[in-house]
Amino acid sequence: MKRVFALVVGLMVVALLGLIPFLSGLVDLVVLLLGLGALVLALYGRYGEQADEQGEPTATV
Repeated sequence: MKRVFALVVGLMVVALLGLIPFLSGLVDLVVLLLGLGALVLALYGRYGEQADEQGEPTATV
């Protein structure tokens, strides 16, 4: 339940900051970069561990 509350509060903060004309583009950029980073970490966690077990070389980050 705490995660849902944190998500709702975070979305509200991002939405309110997005209403400020100067910060809108900066907020969008930060949210995009954080989202892409989370996606890369999730994919690496899913497929990177499988590649390690199979002995295939993986990219170092």
